[in-house]
Amino acid sequence: MEKIPTTTAYIASGVATIFGLTVNEFVAFAGVTIALLTFMTNLIFKYLHYRLEKEKQHDRP
Repeated sequence: MEKIPTTTAYIASGVATIFGLTVNEFVAFAGVTIALLTFMTNLIFKYLHYRLEKEKQHDRP
């Protein structure tokens, strides 16, 4: 039973925060979020690429 009021409170606070931002603040926040997601995605793909290259070198005679 406590899950519904807690979820509602989190959603309400998130909505209040988003709609309380000015356009410039919202765009800045979105830009930082996109930059961080891009950075994290790039790290993951670089790690996978490194691992694949290491496996290729290990398999060579």
